[in-house]
Amino acid sequence: MEYRTEDVWATPHVAGKNVVRQLLVPTCDDIEVFETEPGIEVVKTPFGQWPTTCTADLPTDGLLAARLPGDHSPNAQIEWGGSREAAQASEVIQSFEGAIGFTAHDLPRSLRRPQIAALHSIVGYQSSGLSEPGIVVMPTGTGKTETMLAWLVAQRPERVLVVVPSTALRDQIASKFETLGILQVEGIVDHRALRPRVGRVEGRFTDGAEARAFVEAANVVVATPNAIHANEPDVRAAFFESFTHLLVDEAHHAPARTWTEIIRVFANRPTLLFTATPFRRDGLTLPGRVIFRFPLREAQKEGYFSTIDFTAVLDLDDDDEALALAAVSRLRDDLVAGHEHLLLARVGSKARADEVHELYSRIAPELRYCQILWMSLLRQPAGWLGRRGLVRRVCRL
Repeated sequence: MEYRTEDVWATPHVAGKNVVRQLLVPTCDDIEVFETEPGIEVVKTPFGQWPTTCTADLPTDGLLAARLPGDHSPNAQIEWGGSREAAQASEVIQSFEGAIGFTAHDLPRSLRRPQIAALHSIVGYQSSGLSEPGIVVMPTGTGKTETMLAWLVAQRPERVLVVVPSTALRDQIASKFETLGILQVEGIVDHRALRPRVGRVEGRFTDGAEARAFVEAANVVVATPNAIHANEPDVRAAFFESFTHLLVDEAHHAPARTWTEIIRVFANRPTLLFTATPFRRDGLTLPGRVIFRFPLREAQKEGYFSTIDFTAVLDLDDDDEALALAAVSRLRDDLVAGHEHLLLARVGSKARADEVHELYSRIAPELRYCQILWMSLLRQPAGWLGRRGLVRRVCRL
């Protein structure tokens, strides 16, 4: 009989709009039921192993236990009883001991070549005693976030602050840390490893004590620089003091003042900067030394990128409209083909964004904002193509 389960979350730690969560049992339909002793059954998934219970009324305290459904329908839903209390942050770290190996990339249950190479480089660098931030350069599509997760399990840091540039990326990265991404699903991380307690900073803290308690309740906290700097200086100081490590994602932003101030606070603590684009058009350099770089040509050789599909667009009367028509036509074809694609219009100012938005709204009113995103790239790093061409680059996840 096949069973499935939905997510089971621990009771969260809440501080205003800021929440620390732990995923006790992730959604899964790869479930085994077997006897450990005569008459004693357990359920096992890639994420852990739990006892079963037959009680009519599911308890709300004690060990988490699964009640198997009585019907025999496909993917019958498991119910859960027991306490929803989160594991202590220290218990999570203890569960990581021996949970990941450094298996060669061409063997089963292993990281990809760029991921295992980056992990070796990071562990080696952090064992060297050097205090400069380590810069890890991995092209888009090579598994940068999973590398962070593998580092978390391998190095078992006490408390990690992850800084990201936007709220959308904050939620995406936090979700990855909450589930450990695909590492347990693929057997790269042992099922006995607990999912970390992950905090998201979405609002101000009342005072330093609340900020400190929030950090101490988590293994990982994900925040944007703006959310951190919205707090008073004494609250920020209390927020920072309990972290042991810093990760910076999309680190090409690091030379910006708000980012630099955070990195300076961690001057004597291990810091890693992850980026796919280490070079900036303004010539500013990232604060640290490159400890790993996976070449783009190797990413292309490994098949992490498909072939670039370039369409030249030129119209002497109105190249803006010609480009928009070509872009929208390609997007419509992709959507009809079942691809969940987005169209990004690159602009240099808010006024220009308003102008371009009006154009796209006129020629494609049905798409609205669900398929069209606007980006201001006034201070973006080099490496973007000019606006007089339409480019589609697909990354293999």
